Amino acid sequence: MQTYNIRFTNDSELSTFIEKQSLIKHTDILIQVFSGLIDTAQTLHITALLKRELPQAEIIGTTTAGEITDGKMYDETVQISFSTFESTVIKSKLFDLSQPFNIQEITDSLILPNTKALIIFSDGLKSNAEDLLKKLTLANPDIIIAGGRAADFIKFEKTFVFDHLTTTENGFIIASLSGDSLVVNSDYMLNWNQIGKEMTVTKAEGNIVYEVDNTKIQALYKKYLGPEISDNLPAAGTEFPLLTIRNGIKVARSPIAILEDGALLFGGNLKVGEKVKFAYGNLHDIQNAICDNNKKFSKLPMEAIFIYSCSGRKTLMGKELEAEFQMLNSLAPTVGFFTYGEYFHSSKINEVLNITTTFLSLSENPQSKPKEVYTTKKYADNRILKALTHLANVSTNEVEFKNKELFRLNKMISKSVLYSTSDLDGNIITISEAYLNFLQLKHEDVIGKNHSIFRHPDTPDSFYTKMWKYLNLDKRFTGNIKNSYKNGTKYWIKIIIDPIFDEEKNKIGYSSYREDITDKKVLEHLSSHDSLTTLYNRAEFTKRIKEKIKSAKRYHEEFSFAIFDIDNFKHVNDTYGHKVGDDVLIQLSECLEKSIRDDDFLARWGGEEFVIIANHTSLDNLILLVKKLQREISKISFSPVESVTLSFGLSLYKEGDTKDSLLKRADKALYIAKENGKNRYEVL
Repeated sequence: MQTYNIRFTNDSELSTFIEKQSLIKHTDILIQVFSGLIDTAQTLHITALLKRELPQAEIIGTTTAGEITDGKMYDETVQISFSTFESTVIKSKLFDLSQPFNIQEITDSLILPNTKALIIFSDGLKSNAEDLLKKLTLANPDIIIAGGRAADFIKFEKTFVFDHLTTTENGFIIASLSGDSLVVNSDYMLNWNQIGKEMTVTKAEGNIVYEVDNTKIQALYKKYLGPEISDNLPAAGTEFPLLTIRNGIKVARSPIAILEDGALLFGGNLKVGEKVKFAYGNLHDIQNAICDNNKKFSKLPMEAIFIYSCSGRKTLMGKELEAEFQMLNSLAPTVGFFTYGEYFHSSKINEVLNITTTFLSLSENPQSKPKEVYTTKKYADNRILKALTHLANVSTNEVEFKNKELFRLNKMISKSVLYSTSDLDGNIITISEAYLNFLQLKHEDVIGKNHSIFRHPDTPDSFYTKMWKYLNLDKRFTGNIKNSYKNGTKYWIKIIIDPIFDEEKNKIGYSSYREDITDKKVLEHLSSHDSLTTLYNRAEFTKRIKEKIKSAKRYHEEFSFAIFDIDNFKHVNDTYGHKVGDDVLIQLSECLEKSIRDDDFLARWGGEEFVIIANHTSLDNLILLVKKLQREISKISFSPVESVTLSFGLSLYKEGDTKDSLLKRADKALYIAKENGKNRYEVL
């Protein structure tokens, strides 16, 4: 195997070079064209000339952010590499993703049983290279993949890949290398240092990232790296990639474009939930790592090395990066380009990398001897930078440890406390696991919804008026409220709501804690209500009448009182049975509740007897209420009971009355009503 490299200047020199190297005599030739000039016409002119001169050759090409030839770096040139093989079959094909495409096309047209490697150049701005690699790996896990994404000298405007016939800004070109004696190795160099806190990708689609740590991605760069970086994205972002670890491989991600919605397009995918940190390059560390890698690389059989290095690495290191390339070039002829993303293979896993130098070494002679390699001088440690980095990382680790403890405690709280936060309008922002479980809902059912979705129709407007009065004054509000589950079932909670303020003391929302008091309310209800009719019971009446008399004495209030029962109710039970009697009591109670005023108090006194406290009511108005009750009851069918009537004893509260004196007077009036024929009222 041999590799010959040339910088294109004109047609004549290129033809002379091809003739001088006797390339026409070789059957299998791979030509790689690296163009720093984003000129489709010139590109196709050059590749057409190459195809005329060497019709047997397979041609793949890409635009670049710089070119690499024989260990040296170039900008805005066209570099051409000819690799000739003795026992390796080369195939290539361009795929335009604007046309229908199936991954099987690659296998059918390019893959042989002894295919060892695929070199892939894809556009740098439109297609999702990581999806392609994932599918290729599933279909052919043992084939090494190398190459990278096209670039355009850090302009992020137009990139394309090409063969001798066409170009595409949305697609890729692949060359397959197949041969039993072909030895293929791949490796990469990164040596970037992580710094700062660990963060989580919270909103992303493929290689488009919207939010990290629930912060918009550009705002994240501004927060941690400052406006000098955020205002110059995406170019400035290549110096501070996001670094994650996948399958033991450090994977850096650099932004390559800003989208209209403010999201950043990265050189490779980032997954929701993936942990990332910012990273930076220390020039001395990188250069010293080159020295450390020399011995390892020198033992590999190499007859050609194809280099695919990140444009972000070039931005930081500049010409110093040639040390890496010269070391590799001392092992075998090198050629390659600066990319917007590098492809790397390790242990049946293929990744899109950023900020790395990746290389593919090839040899048709597995017995080649180790070579003496070019070495760079060891640089003295930059102690200040290392100390500052160490300080930042230790401080970050300490904060992260405390944050993890807080997270653990918050998790425990979330599982046990009914907690939520909302914006100023009551729209839910966060909610605890315990509260979700209590509500029998999912996260997506409530986030962004207003707390009013839980309101029970029985809860009066006055409750909310009082609540907002407190909150609008930036005060804590505490209260008991009846709410509804999604299925309409009611529950009771005690709620505590506090305003939330930002660092500048601006109110930004509310936090609320709840205690389920449903059981307590049920017990209270059972202790104060009649189990059959659900009206208030005798004990609650006794409590209320005492309170009413006390209030009337103090504030000279007027109120009336009625005690009444069902006429001939014993006959109903004896004739139709107690089940029908109970039904009569329930129907009657429902009618009474609907007919009295909101301010009146109604209770079951016992058996078939009932009482009413008519607040702020004269005897005349009480009589009007009684007549209304008689009318409403007469409209109801109590079948099989033919009719139901009531007899009433009425009395007005008089100064000096006690519970017993008022009851005794009203009870005597009821007795008179019964004696005088029933279905009537009497007043005493």
